Amino acid sequence: MICRGFDVISKAVGFLNSNQVSVLTCDKPLFDIAKKVQWNWSSNYGKKHLVVIVGGLHTERAVLKVVSKWVKDSGWTSALVQAGETTPETADFFLKASHVLCALHAHQSKSSVSFLVDHQLNILAFVRSLREENFHLYREACKSLAPWFIALDHPYYAHWLSAHICDMEGLESVLPSVAAEFRKEHFVLKKTPGVFSSISINRTTILSREMERPLV
Repeated sequence: MICRGFDVISKAVGFLNSNQVSVLTCDKPLFDIAKKVQWNWSSNYGKKHLVVIVGGLHTERAVLKVVSKWVKDSGWTSALVQAGETTPETADFFLKASHVLCALHAHQSKSSVSFLVDHQLNILAFVRSLREENFHLYREACKSLAPWFIALDHPYYAHWLSAHICDMEGLESVLPSVAAEFRKEHFVLKKTPGVFSSISINRTTILSREMERPLV
């Protein structure tokens, strides 16, 4: 199915612009299959033919779950409740990171404890890179997040995020035309003309559902 998707997308892109390289964004479960396809059938689907980007929404959710695993039973949620930021039920919900916007809101709170600061800054830098369409910051943020997946025993994300970083770091030499477009902010989508409003491609169909839920 992934190969079929590559073929259809490449054909559509080639019809519109024969000189353009296809760029695809995949959620984490599909990203690992897409990379295995690229590695095993490089003559048709290799790095010089297609660029596969890992879905930003899944990465946001994964890093939030990582930090939640670290702070579980530490009193962080109690601190949020005592500061009047949220209710006990919603505070526990932050740890699951099933609602990305709510979890991000919690980490932006002034009542967050100091030992979280380094990882929180890494998470917020990653989010900022998407919102501001900053490809250089995006790569640096991904590299800052990768060690946390290793340290907190999330090998699946550690492995595939590392593969994604390798692709993005080598883009200048493999496909300089795509790298130039990414530097021009064309690796994310903008749903509104406002500043700080860009989002990862795989989040466009999910954002509207999240916005229907309250933050606290």
